[in-house]
Amino acid sequence: MSNADTGYNGWSNYETWLLNLHLSNNQGEHELWESEAERIFRHVIEAPTDYPDCWRRNGTAATNTLADAMKEAITDAIEEEASRSLYSLDCLGVALISSALQEVNWEEIAGHYVDSAEEVVDGYRRDEIREQIEDLLCDVEELIEDQS
Repeated sequence: MSNADTGYNGWSNYETWLLNLHLSNNQGEHELWESEAERIFRHVIEAPTDYPDCWRRNGTAATNTLADAMKEAITDAIEEEASRSLYSLDCLGVALISSALQEVNWEEIAGHYVDSAEEVVDGYRRDEIREQIEDLLCDVEELIEDQS
């Protein structure tokens, strides 16, 4: 069976799709993870040696770093919420949520955010290069005028 046969709405499984849906529909969380993906992607470019060799070799440093951060933050938030509402969320509910979180493909969701961050960062870099070229052209024009 291929991934398409076992996946859910284009994602690897239902749990991954559901978490991504929640993150996409919650503006605050969505913007948080977009910003974090961009920050991590920039850091990978600027300081690649801060990441494990295997991640750098296969180009997954940003995705794996973001996936780890997402998993930790979301799991911690859910566990904290469960501990505060112990009377309304029974042990079965906590077990079911924990089980579902174990099925989430964190790298797939993080990859989605990192791909978007890469486009944003590449756009900034193109704009920066364009500005540098325009500045150089102005300098060249000034030099030509000075020599005339």
